[in-house]
Amino acid sequence: MVQPRPLQGLCRFVGAGRGPKGKLRAVAREWAFARAGREDPTKPATIDTDIAEQFAKLGVSVEADAIEEEAKTEVWRVNWQSVMAFLGCETQWRAVAMAIGEGSRLIWLGIDYASARSVFERRDRVRQRQLFSDIQVMEHAALEAMGELDE
Repeated sequence: MVQPRPLQGLCRFVGAGRGPKGKLRAVAREWAFARAGREDPTKPATIDTDIAEQFAKLGVSVEADAIEEEAKTEVWRVNWQSVMAFLGCETQWRAVAMAIGEGSRLIWLGIDYASARSVFERRDRVRQRQLFSDIQVMEHAALEAMGELDE
């Protein structure tokens, strides 16, 4: 069994104005890959001193990247409640085990909304609909990432 790696530190980012779209999807992808104990292949790889030394042994000169002590996944303040609600649904995913050859594999179906309802229902109707919509966006991004894990 693959040990999940910790989800990189989430930090609430307070900014003036809106930045590029896709922040909720990015957090969901990060969650899906962290859950599988893998790095997102769409993110650029970083070269640490150990890898730079390995390249040097091959006769290739490569500079090590300046790596932050702890990589942060920035979440805009406006999305913070949605991300926390999505993470609150972490144990409510439906999956089906499928036999493949001599092994098996999990097919992720999505969040069981009936079980996850308590995560977002204690809010006013407008906020509840927004949270549900945001959770669905994140769910679709996570399912997409989980599909990439199986490739």
